Amino acid sequence: MRGIQRGILRVYAAMIVVVFSAQVGASQVINFDWNIEPIDPTHVGDNGILSSAGGTVWNGLQSADAGVMSDLDDEFGNLTPVWVEHVNPFGGYTEPGPPANDLQFGGYDGDTVHIGGLLPNELYDVALYLGHNSGFQLTHGGGSPVVALGNPTYNLPGNANADYFLFTGLAPVAVPGGFGFTLSNFDGQVLGAQIEGVIPEPTSLALLGAGGVALLRRRR
Repeated sequence: MRGIQRGILRVYAAMIVVVFSAQVGASQVINFDWNIEPIDPTHVGDNGILSSAGGTVWNGLQSADAGVMSDLDDEFGNLTPVWVEHVNPFGGYTEPGPPANDLQFGGYDGDTVHIGGLLPNELYDVALYLGHNSGFQLTHGGGSPVVALGNPTYNLPGNANADYFLFTGLAPVAVPGGFGFTLSNFDGQVLGAQIEGVIPEPTSLALLGAGGVALLRRRR
């Protein structure tokens, strides 16, 4: 029996390698805009620090919503398996200014944000857009640096280490339900984010799920 179980695990591991080899796509950018419902519109534009020309789609996330928001779009509107989870959200508040753009109008304030659906063996660039007196901790494969307080100009992409903080070549860590990054220890709020790197195709995850079910049926 143990030999059969080991055989099943080997087959499934091989399926993972084959499927991801076949289904992993090119580098993509995923944009996040944390909003205050209903007064805060979702940003549209290719003016982020990691944006590609014509990549105008941002995922609007309601700051007060707890739980997982899944199947987010990339910057060109293509469906991806990337998701966001809000843990104990406090909501958000309007930035002083007023901001010159709707991305930095209002943001998320809460215990923790998990961003998942990434590949464990890939490296990603992460841009975090800050509000007034905002600071938080970014947990990734290389550690958990605390982001210093910013002094935003509320322009896009704005000034480095003020409107945005850019981290390059980050390795994902284990998060609930997969691999990604965690934002926590908020002092103020996060207004937006961008992630650039190789994103798994949605079909690869579906194939893996189907393969796991088939193997379980075979085992029975």
